[in-house]
Amino acid sequence: MSMLHMRPATERDSRLVWEWANDPVARQASFSSEPISWEEHAAWFARKLGEASSVMYVACDSEGCPVAFVRFAIEGTIAVISINVAPDQRGKGYGTAAIRLAGESIAADRGIDRIDAYIKPGNKASLQAFSKVGYKGCGECTVKGQRATRKVLVMLDGAVG
Repeated sequence: MSMLHMRPATERDSRLVWEWANDPVARQASFSSEPISWEEHAAWFARKLGEASSVMYVACDSEGCPVAFVRFAIEGTIAVISINVAPDQRGKGYGTAAIRLAGESIAADRGIDRIDAYIKPGNKASLQAFSKVGYKGCGECTVKGQRATRKVLVMLDGAVG
């Protein structure tokens, strides 16, 4: 996974991110599990690209092929991370690598010193990936009316873990 690299998301990534977001596994892991229409997604994606409080990255493999999408919602020096790994790339370690690299990028680019992740308790792959990167469990909470496990990563001088 050392060949993975991050790049900022652009408008041309919108359709690919929409297709990944509508994958049944992604919908099941989301706190909003209903399918997303193209029109709704396109408006959301364009809005997020323009918001200073939103940062989106695409993780690409050594050949430049997109393998994951990572989004941060930022408030001050705290960011909330969301990730979606391409359906055909799951289980290869890309999620863990993308979480690590995106965390390092957001810390360096925006001076973030803490990243929060909210994960459905049944999403074992995400729980494991965030733990591997060094996120620590901080109990449970409710997100959009559903139980969530909160994991937190405190950045040390811009480095993960």
